[in-house]
Amino acid sequence: MAWNNHACVTGIVWDAPKIKELRSGMVCAEFSIGVENTMGKHPDGKPLKKISWLRIKCWGNDAIDARDNLAKGDTAIITGRIVVRQFEKDGQKRSVFEVWSDFKGLKWEKKDGSKGECSDAKREKTDAEEINLDDDPF
Repeated sequence: MAWNNHACVTGIVWDAPKIKELRSGMVCAEFSIGVENTMGKHPDGKPLKKISWLRIKCWGNDAIDARDNLAKGDTAIITGRIVVRQFEKDGQKRSVFEVWSDFKGLKWEKKDGSKGECSDAKREKTDAEEINLDDDPF
């Protein structure tokens, strides 16, 4: 049986996407979104809400679309896969969970109500084989 890794998250963009070019020439953008979770109720009956912060990475044309179209406060819908990266910092092993946007994986709604999504006409499919985990710009 094949297991698929698929994630779809909707949240508020916290910071404008930062874009970098990797040594391989591929473009990568990174930004964070806040996702609101309801976790029960306060004693007074009001919903208890918590914000979870997720790191998002976009590749190729998704990265360029993110840079050109997303700003702090916009709503973004990202589909992709969950990637766990492990690294060592100050002698301690750490793990980072990220959502990597996939082909056609980015949609948005601006604060002014306008909407958009990545365009197939300028799309280049990002295959997993093209991405080198060791070639991380962040």
